[in-house]
Amino acid sequence: MPESAHRILIAGSLTRDRVHFAKTQTELSGGVVWHAGRALVALGVPVTVVTRTAPGDRALLNPLIAAGVHVVWESAGHTTTMVLRYDPENTDKRTLDVETLAEPVRAESLRAALGDRLENPAGNRGDKVKLLYLGPVHEHDLGIDCIGVIREHPSVRVALDVQGLVRQQSGCRLVPARSQDLDQWLAVTDVLKASEDEARTLLDETTIPTNSLMQALAEAMAERMRGREVVMTSGLAGAWTWHHGTVSHAPAQPVPGDPTGAGDLFFATYLARRGAGDPCDAAARQAAAHVARGLSRKKAGQRP
Repeated sequence: MPESAHRILIAGSLTRDRVHFAKTQTELSGGVVWHAGRALVALGVPVTVVTRTAPGDRALLNPLIAAGVHVVWESAGHTTTMVLRYDPENTDKRTLDVETLAEPVRAESLRAALGDRLENPAGNRGDKVKLLYLGPVHEHDLGIDCIGVIREHPSVRVALDVQGLVRQQSGCRLVPARSQDLDQWLAVTDVLKASEDEARTLLDETTIPTNSLMQALAEAMAERMRGREVVMTSGLAGAWTWHHGTVSHAPAQPVPGDPTGAGDLFFATYLARRGAGDPCDAAARQAAAHVARGLSRKKAGQRP
């Protein structure tokens, strides 16, 4: 039985990532649609992704399709390509450089995917999308007119990984900065996910201790969001959840190695468990354990 019967739609860029970790350099597919899409289908969750690449890079989507992800593809002038350089002294820290960016996902493609009913294995028309997972990797990854499309589907819950909305391009580098469109996206968001660094950018705050940051983030975001659920990840310090005023903490289960995609894997698993009916604290613990297993398999050269 799948861990969650509800279908999830993920929107954002599939990226080509050039990862510099320790003394190695690796080129990998990345982005929320890649990491979360593969994680969710592995958990038995029906998944559709809406994304853009250059026509010559369309084959990058083949592993997703082979895994069972339904792909809605748009042609782009470029495939989003990023260079990730991890701090050798602290792998929770990294810099992001941009080589090329795809154009934003268009409202028309999102509208078509939200209205689509996929055929299930029994040959029947399946359920419509129950959760829209927004995974922008930079502030112009999703067209602002997508917000209007989201409002056309009030029954669809929206989960936002805020990462792309707290990054702005400065030369070739993506640096911490809030998008001018942030509040418009928050107004249609039911579940917000941020890393600790992203939370500090959202709050313009550097001094609050990590274990107090979740409450401050939730209090600042809750009045601006449609929903009342916030998730904050903090690497080896674990993850915090806030739901209608209740804060819980899930310890991390550290695994040495390249952590690229760990946050996406965590949030995807969390959303799957929430969709299956788990409370926030249990969903976060399950997600932390799944990240540890996934990174262990990745280190061993297996599929996360």
